[in-house]
Amino acid sequence: MSIEPILSTIIGMLLVWTITSMVVMSVHEWLANRFRWRAKMLETTIRNMLSDFALADQLYNHPLIRSLYSGSDGTAKPSYIPASQFAQAIMDIILNASSEASLMQYYLYKLRWELFRLGKKQREEAQKRLNVILALTRRVLVSQTDEATQEAAMEDIRSALESLGEDFPPLKPSIESAITTVTVQHIQIREAIKSNLINGNSENPETANNRYRKGLAGLSITHPRLKQILGALLSELTNASIETESVQMRARQNIEEWFNNSMDRISGWYRRRAQTLAYVLAIGLAFVLNIDSIHIFNTLWQDDYLRNLSASQARALVAENPDGVTQEQFGTIVGDNNGVWLHLPIGWIGLANGVKTYSADWSCYWGPNPTSLNPGLFLLGKCYPFVNAPAAADPLGWATKIIGLLITGIAAAQGAPFWFDVLKKVINVRIAGVNPAEIKRAVG
Repeated sequence: MSIEPILSTIIGMLLVWTITSMVVMSVHEWLANRFRWRAKMLETTIRNMLSDFALADQLYNHPLIRSLYSGSDGTAKPSYIPASQFAQAIMDIILNASSEASLMQYYLYKLRWELFRLGKKQREEAQKRLNVILALTRRVLVSQTDEATQEAAMEDIRSALESLGEDFPPLKPSIESAITTVTVQHIQIREAIKSNLINGNSENPETANNRYRKGLAGLSITHPRLKQILGALLSELTNASIETESVQMRARQNIEEWFNNSMDRISGWYRRRAQTLAYVLAIGLAFVLNIDSIHIFNTLWQDDYLRNLSASQARALVAENPDGVTQEQFGTIVGDNNGVWLHLPIGWIGLANGVKTYSADWSCYWGPNPTSLNPGLFLLGKCYPFVNAPAAADPLGWATKIIGLLITGIAAAQGAPFWFDVLKKVINVRIAGVNPAEIKRAVG
């Protein structure tokens, strides 16, 4: 007995598992993109980091993060945020956290969630007006005007909000509460800043270091938990008596490391979820398409033509893709291997060509049939036979079938890169030849 049939059969099975894995990966990727799992997990993680959904909205609408949005209308939130951009956006939010405009912006984002109390048409109109007010607030945040001018602009914003509350009564209590809270918190923040800066004997309260101190003082009023986190990350910056670029750089690096650590956790979470889904998809695909590894192995072992065909196409696949297979090549690879798929014992329903037609009420169904008939599906006057399946009253055959399907599912869940790498190694062994002693052991 030669070892060649053994290697060719193994190569054929590896080809089947590789291509099945590609199908699973493609379906998984489509689902992930369709339902935007990565973007949603990222947003959930950032909300947990900031401990506030409205503050997360404030971050997501920062120009640095907003520039990462995608989609035809630019409303699809990013599935990936560079740590440097996250850190810069956070530091910018800290710098402005003590201003009345920043406080108002936060409550405006919080108010957006209140719009769901309104009907669809009212919600759309209120959203447009709220967006205009948000734009005015953003303009005040970035303006370099004096305090009197900014106070006048804030008065206009408060008037626009009050008008919005009058036109949409369900929003009025929330709007009045927001305006009052912003006024009270701004007074509290001013007192905290005054105490911190005067008692600290700061000579120049407008340095970047003191601006960060002001921001953290603001967060201590509005978001105490986040202030504790960011205060620890920026401690070197806020405690420095001299403003230096290296100190600010280390502060940014601390925030980046905080973000990266959170992303490592979400990556592990996503991988576990993706692996679970891969098993579900792979086993489901094996059962739906009847990709039975045990049956396929037996067929390859007994059918010289199919075994050689699959081995040759596997070699061609490896030769044409020495660096691995990408998702973009999936369609081409499946198309190139049509010869294998057409001959492999895959699927539950066979072709009606050459099958005798029967009346629907007489013969073609799944269950005990006369010995001259096969169970099948009656459709359009023809009987499409069930194939690649044991007899209905063969429990051992069905147990073997289920085990074969499970083997396919578990194998396909390992991923195409894994099986492609194994396929390359086995083909290299076949090309290089095998040690005679190994052949002797394999033959027995």
